[in-house]
Amino acid sequence: MKFIFLFFLALVVCSCSKLAHHEVAETVSFVPPDSMGLFQLEEVFNNPEDGLWYIKTDSIQVSGIVRQSFPDGTTAMDFFAYNGKKEGTQHTYFPDSRVRFEENYSNNKLHGEVKRWSQQFGYILIAHLQYDRGRLQGEQKKWYPTGELHKILQLHQGRENGLQRAYRKNGVLYANYEARNGRSFGMKRSNLCYQLDDEKIVYNQ
Repeated sequence: MKFIFLFFLALVVCSCSKLAHHEVAETVSFVPPDSMGLFQLEEVFNNPEDGLWYIKTDSIQVSGIVRQSFPDGTTAMDFFAYNGKKEGTQHTYFPDSRVRFEENYSNNKLHGEVKRWSQQFGYILIAHLQYDRGRLQGEQKKWYPTGELHKILQLHQGRENGLQRAYRKNGVLYANYEARNGRSFGMKRSNLCYQLDDEKIVYNQ
């Protein structure tokens, strides 16, 4: 089983290394072996020096499922780690067990789709981002909490590249420009980029 898993992981790494810079990364599907452990979040820690996850009692790199729970015992967050690195899909949940964040990782970096939902005005998707090995890549979309389209951005390795558009809640276009080689051409009235802060999505308004 361990050999099969390592072979699968090697195929994923090789396929990622061949990904062209202008292409959008595909979400990596990670299936943990049956022998992997289960840890509560308070039993592990993230080392800021190498970014890896370790077991607190013996400082061994985590290989297994890490879970955080609400006071009632339902799952608040879970992710997979292998040799201390996040792999596959991490979910963060609302107290009613619906998904709040869905993030995909490969080799401990965001890779593939990242989605965020809001419950402010019903259960609504408010962000659909694309990552390539830790950097925003390709088309990024954001909606208002009430469901109206807010922004459609094109990014390359975390930088604006291509057509950038932003809308007011009434559907009126208020930003529409093309970014090329660090320059922008067209109607630009605000900074539209996304950034990542402590593994949480932050939006520059």
